[in-house]
Amino acid sequence: MAVVTAARPAHEALIHARFTASAENLSDLTRALLTMGRSAPAEQHLPITTVHALVEDAAEALAEALSSNTPGTFTAKKAARARVAEALDSAEHVIRAVDPSAARPFRGTDMPVTLKDIVRSALAYNPADLPTAQALAFAGGQAAVLVYCRSDNGTGRRITAVIGSGIDTAEGWIPAHPPLACTFTRVNGRKDAADNARRVLAARIVAEVPVRWVNDPRP
Repeated sequence: MAVVTAARPAHEALIHARFTASAENLSDLTRALLTMGRSAPAEQHLPITTVHALVEDAAEALAEALSSNTPGTFTAKKAARARVAEALDSAEHVIRAVDPSAARPFRGTDMPVTLKDIVRSALAYNPADLPTAQALAFAGGQAAVLVYCRSDNGTGRRITAVIGSGIDTAEGWIPAHPPLACTFTRVNGRKDAADNARRVLAARIVAEVPVRWVNDPRP
């Protein structure tokens, strides 16, 4: 069983906040932490609530420092940034405690491939868009594995396949996890990228849902 937990998008939000501690990125992290708390074990609820408050307070302090023009602003900004960094360290500790795998690169063996696991993972990975399981039913979506294939822009000898499971709905594709990319050498020059990808990868993608091979039509 491979199920993506809400800790995965929380850690992705954490990475963005570390790279750029903007108000938007810190807000995304606080929302992701709240969502993670809904499905986390009971013993993790207090640590998650505590670190959520730490991040929220640090973000407010940073915003106030950045908007101030009073004497000592440089020192205040430095202190506020240090406070944010400490809050992010605490957030990472809590996220890892909920799901240690959320902090490591996503691998092919982590991809959900059953209907149940894909639905659970899609709900966890898209908390802002899919608050309840009913949202999937209302969307009338179908769980699938999508393999999007494209040749390189040079000789066309190299092909990249972007692989992901998710829910295909009338509103668009809802991913259940971070995308996986696989690049390989074209095996048949008379076939398009999707046909080549099917030849190379079909045996490795074992799923209980349909696998769709999509060719990027761009030259």
